[in-house]
Amino acid sequence: MSTGGDASRYSLLHDALRDRIEALQSKIHRGMDFALDHLLAQQIDHYFQHEEALEELDALLGRVVADFDALPDVAALKRFESRLLILEDRCEEIDAALHQRPMRRRKRINLFEFFTHSQGGNGHQDGASAPEVSSVDEAYRILGVDAGTRPAIVTAEFRRLVKELHPDANGGDRSHEPRLRKLVAAYQFLKAQIRS
Repeated sequence: MSTGGDASRYSLLHDALRDRIEALQSKIHRGMDFALDHLLAQQIDHYFQHEEALEELDALLGRVVADFDALPDVAALKRFESRLLILEDRCEEIDAALHQRPMRRRKRINLFEFFTHSQGGNGHQDGASAPEVSSVDEAYRILGVDAGTRPAIVTAEFRRLVKELHPDANGGDRSHEPRLRKLVAAYQFLKAQIRS
């Protein structure tokens, strides 16, 4: 940056990109929360598709922004912006599928094909009702955590257990589905208690 004009352009572009990075990170985390709250009980297979796609996008964003503050000039920021645009497009694609709405932005580059089977099964057998959870203590017990455990820790343990028991992690074995449904019911019960 040899001139004051270059420094000013650099600063403005850097700040604008920083805002876009933060907005993208926030959108990814909101998407994870939405998938957890709205898809897990009824569409567990879709939940895992979205959760995995969002986690991969979050990790990729972390790698892409690792050296953001060290970018030396406007040209480097412009190259970074083109990479960020691809990630923003991917996030929009996931978000549109997650909320079952048209995409707000036309993707120019298709990096992944995660949602080709988005009309598949919902993870519940027809006619099967969700298991009942009648108390906070029971919910904590089902999730294998101590009563009063912080919500973030409960969520992390819940995600770990669900991923461990999911048929995709067990060679297609669906024998853990009753326990999965119980975990979902317990987690949703606790979420409802925290919100009330």
